[in-house]
Amino acid sequence: MTNAVLVEADGVTRWFGEVPGIQDADLKVRAGEIVALVGPNGAGKTTLMNIVAGILSPSRGRVRVLDYTWGTAPESRRPAPLPPDLWRLRRHLGFVPASHEVPEFLTAREFLRFIAALYENPRSEAESAIERWLAYLDLSGAADRLMKGYSHGMRKKVQLAAALLPRPRVFICDEPTSGLDPATVVLVRDLFHALAQQGVAVLLATHDLPFAEKVADRFYFVHSSRIAAQGSAEELKARYHASDLAEAFLFAVGGGERRELLRELVAHQPNETP
Repeated sequence: MTNAVLVEADGVTRWFGEVPGIQDADLKVRAGEIVALVGPNGAGKTTLMNIVAGILSPSRGRVRVLDYTWGTAPESRRPAPLPPDLWRLRRHLGFVPASHEVPEFLTAREFLRFIAALYENPRSEAESAIERWLAYLDLSGAADRLMKGYSHGMRKKVQLAAALLPRPRVFICDEPTSGLDPATVVLVRDLFHALAQQGVAVLLATHDLPFAEKVADRFYFVHSSRIAAQGSAEELKARYHASDLAEAFLFAVGGGERRELLRELVAHQPNETP
Protein backbone atom coordinates (compact mmCIF):
# COMPACT_ATOMS: atom_id res chain seq x y z
CA MET A 1 0.00 0.00 0.00
CA THR A 2 1.40 3.40 -0.92
CA ASN A 3 0.70 6.67 0.84
CA ALA A 4 0.12 8.58 -2.39
CA VAL A 5 -1.93 11.76 -2.17
CA LEU A 6 -5.32 10.88 -3.71
CA VAL A 7 -7.16 14.10 -2.84
CA GLU A 8 -5.62 17.57 -3.02
CA ALA A 9 -7.04 21.09 -2.87
CA ASP A 10 -4.78 24.07 -3.56
CA GLY A 11 -5.97 27.56 -2.60
CA VAL A 12 -9.62 26.62 -3.10
CA THR A 13 -12.17 29.43 -2.75
CA ARG A 14 -15.87 29.42 -3.55
CA TRP A 15 -18.03 32.54 -3.58
CA PHE A 16 -21.83 32.64 -3.51
CA GLY A 17 -22.43 36.16 -4.77
CA GLU A 18 -20.51 38.30 -2.28
CA VAL A 19 -20.55 35.64 0.42
CA PRO A 20 -17.58 33.24 0.71
CA GLY A 21 -18.44 29.59 1.24
CA ILE A 22 -14.77 28.64 1.70
CA GLN A 23 -11.59 30.68 1.21
CA ASP A 24 -7.98 29.75 0.37
CA ALA A 25 -8.31 26.15 1.52
CA ASP A 26 -5.40 23.73 1.15
CA LEU A 27 -6.15 20.07 1.78
CA LYS A 28 -4.48 16.68 1.29
CA VAL A 29 -5.76 13.15 1.90
CA ARG A 30 -3.47 10.18 1.30
CA ALA A 31 -4.32 6.59 0.47
CA GLY A 32 -5.18 4.76 3.68
CA GLU A 33 -5.69 7.99 5.63
CA ILE A 34 -8.79 9.29 7.40
CA VAL A 35 -9.03 13.09 7.45
CA ALA A 36 -11.76 15.02 9.27
CA LEU A 37 -12.99 18.53 8.54
CA VAL A 38 -14.16 19.77 11.93
CA GLY A 39 -16.20 22.87 12.62
CA PRO A 40 -19.66 24.25 13.41
CA ASN A 41 -22.57 24.33 10.98
CA GLY A 42 -22.05 27.03 8.37
CA ALA A 43 -18.25 27.04 8.74
CA GLY A 44 -17.59 25.95 5.13
CA LYS A 45 -17.08 22.20 5.56
CA THR A 46 -19.87 21.14 3.20
CA THR A 47 -18.82 23.65 0.53
CA LEU A 48 -15.29 22.25 0.55
CA MET A 49 -16.59 18.66 0.50
CA ASN A 50 -18.85 19.40 -2.48
CA ILE A 51 -15.94 20.96 -4.38
CA VAL A 52 -13.70 17.96 -3.73
CA ALA A 53 -16.55 15.61 -4.75
CA GLY A 54 -16.92 17.42 -8.07
CA ILE A 55 -20.39 18.75 -7.30
CA LEU A 56 -19.31 22.40 -7.12
CA SER A 57 -16.56 24.12 -9.08
CA PRO A 58 -14.22 26.45 -7.18
CA SER A 59 -14.29 30.18 -7.88
CA ARG A 60 -10.51 30.13 -7.44
CA GLY A 61 -7.92 27.44 -6.91
CA ARG A 62 -7.50 23.88 -8.12
CA VAL A 63 -8.62 20.42 -7.05
CA ARG A 64 -7.12 17.04 -7.88
CA VAL A 65 -8.79 13.73 -7.05
CA LEU A 66 -6.94 10.65 -8.34
CA ASP A 67 -5.90 11.62 -11.89
CA TYR A 68 -8.60 14.28 -12.43
CA THR A 69 -7.87 17.99 -11.99
CA TRP A 70 -10.22 20.96 -12.23
CA GLY A 71 -10.43 24.58 -11.12
CA THR A 72 -9.55 28.11 -12.19
CA ALA A 73 -6.61 30.48 -12.38
CA PRO A 74 -5.51 32.08 -9.07
CA GLU A 75 -6.81 35.54 -10.01
CA SER A 76 -10.30 34.35 -10.99
CA ARG A 77 -13.50 34.78 -8.96
CA ARG A 78 -15.70 33.05 -11.50
CA PRO A 79 -16.34 29.29 -11.20
CA ALA A 80 -15.11 27.41 -14.23
CA PRO A 81 -17.31 24.67 -15.68
CA LEU A 82 -16.66 21.21 -14.33
CA PRO A 83 -14.78 18.97 -16.79
CA PRO A 84 -17.14 17.02 -19.08
CA ASP A 85 -15.38 13.72 -18.31
CA LEU A 86 -15.68 14.11 -14.52
CA TRP A 87 -18.32 11.38 -14.50
CA ARG A 88 -15.46 8.92 -14.95
CA LEU A 89 -14.07 9.95 -11.56
CA ARG A 90 -17.37 9.15 -9.87
CA ARG A 91 -16.85 5.47 -10.66
CA HIS A 92 -14.04 5.61 -8.10
CA LEU A 93 -15.55 8.03 -5.59
CA GLY A 94 -18.15 7.33 -2.93
CA PHE A 95 -20.07 10.34 -1.63
CA VAL A 96 -22.54 10.63 1.26
CA PRO A 97 -24.22 14.07 1.57
CA ALA A 98 -25.17 15.83 4.80
CA SER A 99 -28.84 15.64 3.89
CA HIS A 100 -30.94 12.51 4.42
CA GLU A 101 -32.54 12.59 0.98
CA VAL A 102 -33.36 9.27 -0.68
CA PRO A 103 -35.88 8.36 -3.41
CA GLU A 104 -38.86 7.86 -1.10
CA PHE A 105 -40.97 5.77 -3.46
CA LEU A 106 -38.32 3.10 -3.87
CA THR A 107 -37.39 0.42 -1.37
CA ALA A 108 -33.82 0.30 -0.11
CA ARG A 109 -33.20 -2.88 -2.09
CA GLU A 110 -34.56 -1.32 -5.31
CA PHE A 111 -32.42 1.77 -4.84
CA LEU A 112 -29.24 -0.21 -4.18
CA ARG A 113 -29.91 -2.38 -7.24
CA PHE A 114 -30.29 0.81 -9.29
CA ILE A 115 -26.96 2.13 -7.99
CA ALA A 116 -25.26 -1.18 -8.77
CA ALA A 117 -26.65 -1.12 -12.32
CA LEU A 118 -25.56 2.49 -12.75
CA TYR A 119 -21.99 1.47 -11.97
CA GLU A 120 -22.34 -1.66 -14.15
CA ASN A 121 -21.58 -4.04 -11.31
CA PRO A 122 -22.12 -7.68 -12.36
CA ARG A 123 -25.59 -8.76 -11.19
CA SER A 124 -24.59 -11.71 -9.02
CA GLU A 125 -21.74 -9.78 -7.42
CA ALA A 126 -24.03 -6.80 -6.82
CA GLU A 127 -26.76 -8.90 -5.19
CA SER A 128 -24.24 -10.46 -2.83
CA ALA A 129 -22.77 -7.06 -1.91
CA ILE A 130 -26.24 -5.55 -1.36
CA GLU A 131 -27.21 -8.34 1.03
CA ARG A 132 -23.98 -7.93 2.99
CA TRP A 133 -24.39 -4.16 3.35
CA LEU A 134 -28.03 -4.51 4.35
CA ALA A 135 -27.04 -7.03 7.01
CA TYR A 136 -24.08 -5.00 8.31
CA LEU A 137 -26.17 -1.83 8.62
CA ASP A 138 -29.13 -3.69 10.17
CA LEU A 139 -31.46 -2.89 7.27
CA SER A 140 -32.35 -6.40 6.10
CA GLY A 141 -35.73 -6.38 7.83
CA ALA A 142 -36.71 -3.05 6.24
CA ALA A 143 -35.07 -3.52 2.84
CA ASP A 144 -38.36 -4.12 1.00
CA ARG A 145 -40.27 -1.23 2.56
CA LEU A 146 -40.65 2.12 0.80
CA MET A 147 -38.04 4.54 2.11
CA LYS A 148 -40.73 7.18 2.56
CA GLY A 149 -41.27 5.75 6.04
CA TYR A 150 -37.57 5.54 6.94
CA SER A 151 -36.12 7.51 9.85
CA HIS A 152 -33.16 9.85 9.30
CA GLY A 153 -30.82 7.20 10.64
CA MET A 154 -32.12 4.53 8.28
CA ARG A 155 -31.77 6.89 5.33
CA LYS A 156 -28.17 7.64 6.30
CA LYS A 157 -27.47 3.90 6.36
CA VAL A 158 -28.88 3.51 2.84
CA GLN A 159 -26.74 6.41 1.64
CA LEU A 160 -23.65 4.75 3.13
CA ALA A 161 -24.41 1.44 1.41
CA ALA A 162 -25.05 3.17 -1.93
CA ALA A 163 -21.77 5.08 -1.74
CA LEU A 164 -19.78 1.94 -0.95
CA LEU A 165 -21.27 -0.41 -3.54
CA PRO A 166 -18.85 0.73 -6.31
CA ARG A 167 -15.87 -0.08 -4.00
CA PRO A 168 -14.47 3.47 -4.23
CA ARG A 169 -10.83 4.50 -3.90
CA VAL A 170 -11.92 7.80 -2.35
CA PHE A 171 -14.77 7.98 0.17
CA ILE A 172 -16.28 11.34 1.17
CA CYS A 173 -18.87 11.50 3.93
CA ASP A 174 -20.60 14.61 5.26
CA GLU A 175 -21.90 14.34 8.84
CA PRO A 176 -21.52 10.53 9.08
CA THR A 177 -23.15 10.21 12.51
CA SER A 178 -26.20 12.37 11.81
CA GLY A 179 -29.34 10.51 12.89
CA LEU A 180 -27.50 7.32 13.83
CA ASP A 181 -27.99 5.40 17.06
CA PRO A 182 -24.92 4.73 19.27
CA ALA A 183 -24.50 1.12 18.10
CA THR A 184 -24.45 2.15 14.44
CA VAL A 185 -21.98 4.96 15.19
CA VAL A 186 -19.54 2.28 16.40
CA LEU A 187 -20.14 0.25 13.21
CA VAL A 188 -19.47 3.34 11.07
CA ARG A 189 -16.27 4.03 12.99
CA ASP A 190 -15.13 0.45 12.35
CA LEU A 191 -16.16 0.80 8.71
CA PHE A 192 -13.98 3.88 8.21
CA HIS A 193 -11.00 2.11 9.77
CA ALA A 194 -11.56 -0.93 7.52
CA LEU A 195 -11.69 1.28 4.41
CA ALA A 196 -8.44 2.99 5.38
CA GLN A 197 -6.76 -0.38 5.92
CA GLN A 198 -7.69 -1.23 2.32
CA GLY A 199 -5.96 1.93 1.07
CA VAL A 200 -9.07 4.06 0.59
CA ALA A 201 -8.66 7.81 1.16
CA VAL A 202 -11.43 8.82 3.60
CA LEU A 203 -12.55 12.43 4.00
CA LEU A 204 -15.32 13.25 6.45
CA ALA A 205 -16.89 16.42 7.78
CA THR A 206 -18.41 16.61 11.24
CA HIS A 207 -19.02 18.76 14.28
CA ASP A 208 -19.03 15.59 16.41
CA LEU A 209 -15.56 15.97 17.93
CA PRO A 210 -15.59 12.83 20.13
CA PHE A 211 -16.38 10.69 17.06
CA ALA A 212 -13.80 12.49 14.92
CA GLU A 213 -11.06 12.06 17.53
CA LYS A 214 -11.67 8.29 17.65
CA VAL A 215 -11.66 7.78 13.89
CA ALA A 216 -9.43 10.34 12.12
CA ASP A 217 -5.67 10.48 11.59
CA ARG A 218 -5.56 14.21 10.83
CA PHE A 219 -7.90 17.15 11.32
CA TYR A 220 -8.63 20.43 9.58
CA PHE A 221 -10.35 22.99 11.82
CA VAL A 222 -12.78 24.99 9.65
CA HIS A 223 -14.18 28.26 10.97
CA SER A 224 -15.74 31.29 9.27
CA SER A 225 -15.05 29.88 5.79
CA ARG A 226 -11.34 29.33 6.41
CA ILE A 227 -9.09 26.55 7.63
CA ALA A 228 -7.87 27.75 11.03
CA ALA A 229 -5.45 24.90 11.79
CA GLN A 230 -4.55 21.38 10.75
CA GLY A 231 -2.64 18.43 12.16
CA SER A 232 -3.03 15.25 14.16
CA ALA A 233 -4.97 15.30 17.43
CA GLU A 234 -1.76 15.20 19.46
CA GLU A 235 -0.14 17.97 17.40
CA LEU A 236 -3.17 20.24 17.75
CA LYS A 237 -3.52 19.64 21.49
CA ALA A 238 0.18 20.37 22.01
CA ARG A 239 0.09 23.48 19.81
CA TYR A 240 -2.78 25.03 21.76
CA HIS A 241 -1.91 23.56 25.20
CA ALA A 242 -5.32 21.90 25.21
CA SER A 243 -6.57 18.92 27.20
CA ASP A 244 -8.70 17.61 24.33
CA LEU A 245 -9.52 18.30 20.69
CA ALA A 246 -12.57 20.41 21.50
CA GLU A 247 -10.45 22.75 23.61
CA ALA A 248 -7.81 22.89 20.87
CA PHE A 249 -10.50 23.90 18.39
CA LEU A 250 -11.77 26.59 20.76
CA PHE A 251 -8.32 28.17 21.09
CA ALA A 252 -7.54 27.79 17.36
CA VAL A 253 -10.58 29.88 16.41
CA GLY A 254 -10.13 32.51 19.12
CA GLY A 255 -12.65 31.11 21.55
CA GLY A 256 -10.23 31.42 24.45
CA GLU A 257 -11.16 35.09 24.81
CA ARG A 258 -14.80 34.14 25.31
CA ARG A 259 -13.81 31.59 27.94
CA GLU A 260 -11.96 34.31 29.87
CA LEU A 261 -15.03 36.56 29.53
CA LEU A 262 -17.17 33.78 31.00
CA ARG A 263 -14.81 33.47 33.96
CA GLU A 264 -15.06 37.21 34.55
CA LEU A 265 -18.86 37.11 34.30
CA VAL A 266 -19.12 34.24 36.76
CA ALA A 267 -16.64 35.91 39.11
CA HIS A 268 -18.83 39.02 39.29
CA GLN A 269 -21.98 37.13 40.24
CA PRO A 270 -23.18 37.75 43.83
CA ASN A 271 -22.25 34.99 46.26
CA GLU A 272 -25.55 35.12 48.11
CA THR A 273 -29.10 35.62 47.03
CA PRO A 274 -30.91 38.50 48.75
